[in-house]
Amino acid sequence: MNTTKARKTGIFGQDTMRKFKNGDTRISIEVLNRLCCLLEMQPRDILKYVETETDRNDIISKICE
Repeated sequence: MNTTKARKTGIFGQDTMRKFKNGDTRISIEVLNRLCCLLEMQPRDILKYVETETDRNDIISKICE
């Protein structure tokens, strides 16, 4: 799969292709599903969760209140 084929087939839209090119990691679940299908991988093979201080303060602390 190359960028031309991805664009022509409509598997990934122009906005998604731009995100890939620019290293933007904010993609939808639908795009993640397509990536997993094409690469024959699971999401855990592509993504890694790294907790940040913001996560700890803004999300986790609210649950512990």
